Amino acid sequence: MGWAIALHGGAGDIPRDLPPELRELRESCLHRCLDIVIDALNSHKSPLDVVELVVDYTQPISIVDEPPVPNGDSQIGTVGCVAVDSSGNLAAATSTGGLVKKMVGRIGDTPLVGTGTHANKFCAVSCTGKGKDIIRATVARDVAALMEYKGLTLRKQQIML
Repeated sequence: MGWAIALHGGAGDIPRDLPPELRELRESCLHRCLDIVIDALNSHKSPLDVVELVVDYTQPISIVDEPPVPNGDSQIGTVGCVAVDSSGNLAAATSTGGLVKKMVGRIGDTPLVGTGTHANKFCAVSCTGKGKDIIRATVARDVAALMEYKGLTLRKQQIML
């Protein structure tokens, strides 16, 4: 068994009407994240280290040997990554990508394990969307529980929805 990853850059797609300079910034950031993940997995880093590298890269904190983030905010907004290594170890991470438009005191789904992010020995989940709905439904944990207790694949769960 080899390694695998899933990487997403936000709740939704990159709009076609997004100005080219912003579209290119988001796409190049996602490509750079993919390169970081591939290099890390090929270097036998743990899945937890891999997903952390993606979240760290997209945050306003500058990383050694990487250009600073323009305007001090995340390059792509919400980012998520799940990884599995060749031994079957899993990890997931999600970040909302900064403080832009965040209401003071609001806690979203990202820091609440089991809501938007969850990993166990059966699967790793990182999801984004409407945070309140994700919190209410504990989406990530439910996906993992359906795999663990009912043996449902992701495809079968998708059909159920």
